[in-house]
Formats: sequence, C-alpha cells, structure tokens
Amino acid sequence: MAGLRGHIRIFMEVQSYLGWSQQLQSCLLLCGVLGNDSNWKKSSTYYVLTSYLQPLLLWTGATLICRVLDPVTLPSEASQAVKQRLMNFVRSLSTVMAFAYCLSRSAKVWKELQTEVDKLPEA
Repeated sequence: MAGLRGHIRIFMEVQSYLGWSQQLQSCLLLCGVLGNDSNWKKSSTYYVLTSYLQPLLLWTGATLICRVLDPVTLPSEASQAVKQRLMNFVRSLSTVMAFAYCLSRSAKVWKELQTEVDKLPEA
C-alpha cells in the first residue's frame, strides 16, 4: 500500500510540474510574447526559453522525482543500495547535462558575437 501512495505522489508531482510549464506557455501566448509560429522560432524569447529555461525545468523535474522516490523503502538492503546509487546518478547526470547545455548555448552566443564584431569594419 505504501508503494501505491508513492506512485500516486510521483504522478501528482509530475502532473503539477507539467501543468506549471503549460501555464507559463499560455501566459506568454496571452501576453503576446509568443506571436505566430514563423516569428516565434526566430525570437530571442524562444531562444532563451529553449536554451536556458527548458534545461532548468527538466533538471527541476528530475530533482523532484528523485525527492519523491527517496523515502520509498525497498525490501532488501541490496535493492535499497541500488536505488540510492541510481538516484545519485540521475541527480548528477541531470545537473551536469543541464549545466553543460546552458554553457554550450552561452558559448555559441559568445562565438556568434565575436564573429559579428570581427566582421565590423574598423573606423
């Protein structure tokens, strides 16, 4: 019975997380930030959302799921150790991936800015 409550709690956490991200998108649509699809993909808001906010939201989701699974107790000590190692791996991997993705996008922007500056004629 405790396992079922844990699964329901995970489902509710993920559902609220997804609902929050959909509310953010709806709010941006209402504010006129998103605009139509052709301009949306070229906008700086789209770039910021996909480059920085999306990885952070995915990292937050992975962290929340790990937090929900932490109190779940498994029948044997060995399976509990495997669960703990898996939770640590998922936390570490999601942190590294989110940080690396944001950093690589920042490096790409920096490189594009440098090439634009280099192309400017000197006065």
